[in-house]
Amino acid sequence: MTALNHQVAEKFYQHHSDPDKAKQVYLNTLSVQAVHFYLTCLDIKTDLENSQSWNPLLQVLTNTADLRIEGFGSVECCLVLNDEKSCLIPSQASERIAYIAVRLNSDLTEAELLGFVFSVETETLFLEKLQSIDELPNYLYQLATTHPITRLSDWFHTVTESGWKTLEMLIGDWQESAALSFRSPVFNALELPITGVRRGKLLTLGDAPEEQVLLLIEVTPRTRSEYQINLELCPIGKERYLPRSLHVSVLDEVGKTVLQAESNESEGLEFQFSGERKERFGIRIRLLGCIILEAFEI
Repeated sequence: MTALNHQVAEKFYQHHSDPDKAKQVYLNTLSVQAVHFYLTCLDIKTDLENSQSWNPLLQVLTNTADLRIEGFGSVECCLVLNDEKSCLIPSQASERIAYIAVRLNSDLTEAELLGFVFSVETETLFLEKLQSIDELPNYLYQLATTHPITRLSDWFHTVTESGWKTLEMLIGDWQESAALSFRSPVFNALELPITGVRRGKLLTLGDAPEEQVLLLIEVTPRTRSEYQINLELCPIGKERYLPRSLHVSVLDEVGKTVLQAESNESEGLEFQFSGERKERFGIRIRLLGCIILEAFEI
């Protein structure tokens, strides 16, 4: 734990006249900052300012150490001191998306993330029940994919989910707005011959024009049950290159990374693989603190 971590904890400590509450808030604040640092290292965007644990008034009313994760919900950062074998789950923390155990050493200079669980049934969480903290990103991916899944086989029956457009629609949109350069990589991609069906979706990763990209997916039958999948990520409008730090991962149905690449200001990123009908996969696109997850079923 850094000096800045302790300064933040001290600031909240000073809001409370009751010594027990002040100590509780101090330790909770350190725990939250430890989880915040870990998630930041993974480029998972958090929202400290809108977390209950960052509100001095709510600190008085509750024993909360929550941390909001943008696009997912809140996790509870459960304090573990010294050699304790369990930690307490406050009654106010019954609807978190995960509970992360954080051990602080005796002089409060180090924090260790011991693991997590995604649900609790009692107010006592025994550490032996924890899953490895390394599995947390995969769990968040699975949580995200509980939302509607894009079924690629439906595209052969002219069924298209919201946000996805045919090539004709994409070209028409850009011609109307004069936003597409005929020398741009995306125009070249749209002009390639098609052997299956292809759809595109505009993804927004920030406020700047260069932080918008186009995800193109082409699905081609190889046998009655096997399909070839081509994924391509392109800059749009008059941009010729993808953002420098854009990172793309292809995930299997349990959230494990099977393919990945970083743009390094390339004109596009492309992935090719095959899959069986009903097989699921996902795409994780990350730019700085923004993450977009798209889930698919072949």
